[in-house]
Amino acid sequence: MKRQREGLLLLLLAGFLFACGLGISHSGKLVPAENRAVKLAAAERMQACMDAVKGYKAERGIPLHPSDLHQTGMLGEEFNGMTTSLGALEAKRTSANSDMAALAVELLQEAGMQPGDRVGLGLSGSFPALNLAVLSACAELKLDAVCIASIGSSTHGANNPGLTFPEMLSLLIADGLLPDSLHSATIGGDYDCGQEMDEHLREAAAARLERLGVTLWREPDYQKNLQKRLEIYGKIDCYINVGGNLMSLGRQEDGIRTQGVIPPEAPLHPIDGNSGMLELYHAQGLPVIHLLNLKRLTADYGLAYDPVSLPEPGTSAVYYQISYPRLPAALAVCFAGAVLIFERKRRRRNGTSARG
Repeated sequence: MKRQREGLLLLLLAGFLFACGLGISHSGKLVPAENRAVKLAAAERMQACMDAVKGYKAERGIPLHPSDLHQTGMLGEEFNGMTTSLGALEAKRTSANSDMAALAVELLQEAGMQPGDRVGLGLSGSFPALNLAVLSACAELKLDAVCIASIGSSTHGANNPGLTFPEMLSLLIADGLLPDSLHSATIGGDYDCGQEMDEHLREAAAARLERLGVTLWREPDYQKNLQKRLEIYGKIDCYINVGGNLMSLGRQEDGIRTQGVIPPEAPLHPIDGNSGMLELYHAQGLPVIHLLNLKRLTADYGLAYDPVSLPEPGTSAVYYQISYPRLPAALAVCFAGAVLIFERKRRRRNGTSARG
């Protein structure tokens, strides 16, 4: 009989706590995130940068691609002599959304970045809009960004022969839309030297970068290339990779599947001769951020993948957080605590009576 009463008491307690939990989960409401203002500022900066790039293309007679449904100016050609690999068109359209800058703010703050922290950026030409999202977020968070950008691009990235991503970035810096974070550029592609690219298009792009004053270096030796990058970045607090650059991701056959922030305690490949920049910095105990699989990233942070229409800035889920009422939770905790205290005292009294 005694055990039945105890079991019934525990059952009632569990039912009450379940009801409280259910009530709390249904009573949560969306409220603006504490960092909403900086996210909006980053999104506005990114949009200004995309509008400028659209203008640069118009000046150079580069037409917008028919698949650029939202007329962002951030999609390149499907394939040409500058293209290094295949890429998903839907992912490229998804990246050309200013909410990506808000997402970049979220990721950088998740990684613990504070104003003045130094971040190393490895930016390929495959996702020019996503590059601008990260750069805009770094600017609004007042981070000290050091960027190595590559010319190489997958399909529908910054593969227009007349305007590569390092050129875009150099022009945006010159126009005052972004802080000067561009340390240097590489070719990208095979051996980070674009051996699969059309030689004439590749060298024409290199000559334009030289005229813009952008340092372009080529180092086909994998380990020497890694060492040079480590020297350029110096002591950093976080490393960010955008796209599928060989030097960032390494030569591992199975690649890096984790997306977004990869904290130091998360498992990655053991360091060996095939490791890339992400793995090397992660092994040093630094947070790293990997941005490549946009389908997974958008699902994780409540953004639309390849939306039919672009949302109004500030309306996506990334600008909000769920707030739950505190009173029901406090009452549930107090009630559970009171029941447990009562039951403990009752058992002590019963134990004393039995000994007496």
